[in-house]
Amino acid sequence: DIKAPNNTTSSLHLEEPIRTLALTNLIIVMIIGGLGNLLTLIAIPYVRHKYQAQFSLLSRNVMVLILHLSFADLLYILVGSINRLQVFLYERPADENICYFLGLMKNIAAIVDMNSIVIIACYVARMHLCSVMEPLYSMMLMTRCLVARECILSV
Repeated sequence: DIKAPNNTTSSLHLEEPIRTLALTNLIIVMIIGGLGNLLTLIAIPYVRHKYQAQFSLLSRNVMVLILHLSFADLLYILVGSINRLQVFLYERPADENICYFLGLMKNIAAIVDMNSIVIIACYVARMHLCSVMEPLYSMMLMTRCLVARECILSV
């Protein structure tokens, strides 16, 4: 039981229209997010394998990061939705340990998700910096090795 400040037992009590709207929203997010991330996890490797010559962009390392982001999103949607459904349907968590575990996994998936976004942004920024800096270094007669070294050190 969750103890309120006045030592009474409390649980999540929402009015019926709000509860219905929240559950509908949660189900829509589960369906769209789950299918979208699952489609990404299936489509990128398929296209990378079948049409490698036409989509050379898919052979870059950033695609692995995008797959990682999609997997982390899918994990967050599945674990987070189970955690929220447990709260909405049972009024309070059925077992304190299950609630703690689901909350922990949801937060870990969120942190992995955010870190994946940061790494993708760093990769794209590095690629942009290298494309901008390469002509400048070429004008100064520097070799490609130095450009590559500067790009690696800039990350």
